[in-house]
Amino acid sequence: MKASKLLDIIRKDLKSYPIDYLKNKVTDDRYQDPLTKKLAKYNSNVYDDIYGTVIFDDFEVDDKIIKSINQDKTIGIIIVRKNNKFIMEYCSDKRILSKEYI
Repeated sequence: MKASKLLDIIRKDLKSYPIDYLKNKVTDDRYQDPLTKKLAKYNSNVYDDIYGTVIFDDFEVDDKIIKSINQDKTIGIIIVRKNNKFIMEYCSDKRILSKEYI
């Protein structure tokens, strides 16, 4: 598959993404948690990068990569704040080990 076609598919999948809500989280004072703000800013930047990308020299993307992206299941993660640390309390994928973040 050509990279430009893959980019079009990704953009189509992102059409329903609530980007305005996410971008507002970055500046909204109701969201005090710094992790929430950083994650919202990161995801907003990725969204902008995807829509700002222009492919000048189109190239082939290996079908094995595309296949693995489409077949990977969604991972559920719950991160909570306890004693001024962020702790991954739950993860649906056993390959991801529990971590603590200060």
